[in-house]
Amino acid sequence: MAFEDDYVILAFELKREGGNTHIITAHFKNKSGSQLSSVNLQVAPQKNMTLKMKPASGTSIGAYMSDLSQQMHIVSSMEANKALQLKLKINYTPNGGAPISQIKVVNNLPNNY
Repeated sequence: MAFEDDYVILAFELKREGGNTHIITAHFKNKSGSQLSSVNLQVAPQKNMTLKMKPASGTSIGAYMSDLSQQMHIVSSMEANKALQLKLKINYTPNGGAPISQIKVVNNLPNNY
């Protein structure tokens, strides 16, 4: 799990393509009883990495649902066994609520997948 708060769980599915290419699929789950709209993920990789993000599968998640995902390709110019570190910005708006924006640094991703 990459991120969790009162509304959202964000989990990563990790794959490696060759030595330095990481394919990460972000899976969002709505933990709350209200719909989340304007769901958006922004990612900043380390300086030695290039990032290409595919469009998300949607921008809203129904109550207690996990039907939104987004894939990213990260290429590292460093050694293949270096740990991957990402800075995430997760944005969403609960139904009838104010927009929420959370920032999280993820540095606990395994490097042996």
